[in-house]
Amino acid sequence: GTVYFTEGHGNNLYALDSKTGKEKWVFKMNPVSEEFEERMEDYFINTSPVIDKNGILYFASANQYFYAIDSTSGKKKWQYEFQITPQGTNIGHYGGRPHTPAIGKNNMVYLSANRTGIFAFNGKTGEKIWEMRSEDYMGGPVITPKGNVIVPGATSFDGLTGAVLWHSDAHHAITPVIGNSDLIYTFKGNMVTNPGIIVLKSETGKKIKEFENNEYRGKGLLMSNNGNLLFNNHERIFSEKSLDDMP
Repeated sequence: GTVYFTEGHGNNLYALDSKTGKEKWVFKMNPVSEEFEERMEDYFINTSPVIDKNGILYFASANQYFYAIDSTSGKKKWQYEFQITPQGTNIGHYGGRPHTPAIGKNNMVYLSANRTGIFAFNGKTGEKIWEMRSEDYMGGPVITPKGNVIVPGATSFDGLTGAVLWHSDAHHAITPVIGNSDLIYTFKGNMVTNPGIIVLKSETGKKIKEFENNEYRGKGLLMSNNGNLLFNNHERIFSEKSLDDMP
């Protein structure tokens, strides 16, 4: 097998043999602009590459480029330069920082960038299908079983057209989690105000339940194999039984 990873503060994507650790190839990204070079301490690559069924790797970097790479050869298939918004230039709010992409149905792939927006592409051709610009805090997108896209907020978009399907009153930039029962779990507030977790129907946005706790001010959210939600608030790790029927 092969392990793929980005370099963090560097400009490279690596492919290593998973058994031997031998380097298979290195992809060198476009140089970072002088403007970003001055702020590189805050603009490291914090996204992970994702790979689709056709063997194409997708990832984005702080130089404002989104890349599609052939996972076998390391050759670039296409790239897209996403322009950050004026608000996105505010380093103190991590403006313009991209998140790990999400692969959807019908060869679609999605990228979001903080205080910049969300972009939808044809993964094979690199054609941008739609975009939604936003100066809000924004985490990474997740894909519902029907192929719709949900970004922290929480807002749901039609995966093919970008039409807004629903919007909740949750306001948090952390990427939500979708369970096995079409339920989405997301923090309802930020790190300071309105703590708690809300549970929504992923296709309608209908609120099912709230987990209320003054310490539920999350930094990360995931679901374990036994159906527990795991998250932290910078100080402690919490576990809450989800509403999903886990195998």
